[in-house]
Amino acid sequence: MEKVYYTTEDVDRSHKRYRVCKNKGNDCHKSEFMARHGSSKFCTEQCNNKYSNKEKKLFKEGNSIPRTSNIDKLRVLMQDKDLVNFTRKEIDDIGIDLSKYDHRYLDDKQNEGYGIWIGDFNITMREKNEIVIRTKIYKNEK
Repeated sequence: MEKVYYTTEDVDRSHKRYRVCKNKGNDCHKSEFMARHGSSKFCTEQCNNKYSNKEKKLFKEGNSIPRTSNIDKLRVLMQDKDLVNFTRKEIDDIGIDLSKYDHRYLDDKQNEGYGIWIGDFNITMREKNEIVIRTKIYKNEK
């Protein structure tokens, strides 16, 4: 039996558990739904899998537009530097989508902070508002 991530409640667009399935328009069963819990982004496990497979296919083909756009913007931002600090607002204003990444890893076990890789760029958040971007060739020499 398929896993379902929605309740049988009537859809209430003003409620905090109201969601639009991220797979909407790609053979989605229930594009609008009331989520069982706050982290739901898909109406069913099947929609989650279809969306993930579609993303993987685009990535393998090199057609992931947000990822390509992010890499182009990061190249301009870095201006041939190996290490640069930015505020979260600066990153958002430029239009870099930090939810589109190649790899995510646990960066700070104590504070459960994560780092991400987008192409050759490593991005970490050091303070609440400070984002550090490094290239793969950066060496931390102390």
